[in-house]
Amino acid sequence: MTRPDALHNRPFFRPEAEAHRRHRHLGEVDLARPMSVRLAFLLPILASLLLLAMAAGITLRTRMVPVVTPERLEGGAIRLVVAQARGASLSRGDAVELQTGSGRRIAAATVIGLAPVPCPATGKSGCTAVLARPDATLDGSQTMEAVAVLRGRPARYFRFFDGFMSSRGE
Repeated sequence: MTRPDALHNRPFFRPEAEAHRRHRHLGEVDLARPMSVRLAFLLPILASLLLLAMAAGITLRTRMVPVVTPERLEGGAIRLVVAQARGASLSRGDAVELQTGSGRRIAAATVIGLAPVPCPATGKSGCTAVLARPDATLDGSQTMEAVAVLRGRPARYFRFFDGFMSSRGE
């Protein structure tokens, strides 16, 4: 009786089975590489920074609706009464814009004075009288009665960047 060969000299499977295993019937296997962890963290951070940079460039203009009909004063000035919270955004020397209710521009004006006054409807304090001088003389078609909106000066949405930009000399 002969002794069989040692296992390390013989293949574990038959040669036909080995040949069949080496042939890929459905093509090569491509493993998808997972996204890099750095990239997974950087994408949201970069998107947030981009949105912040875009928001820093946005300028807003305070919209104030007069409480009463604007009055003409002597010397060409006008007086508008607005809510105190809205009037707080104005200061003397600011450029403002007078508009109709539909948003049509009537004239540009400069604020020459601000004063706290009682609100006409309630008689209680809480309103601000804005004295403004239009930059151009208004003709008859541009009567003060048409003024329904007072637009304040443009201001950045993120005021933090105003100080940063002015310190750099821009």
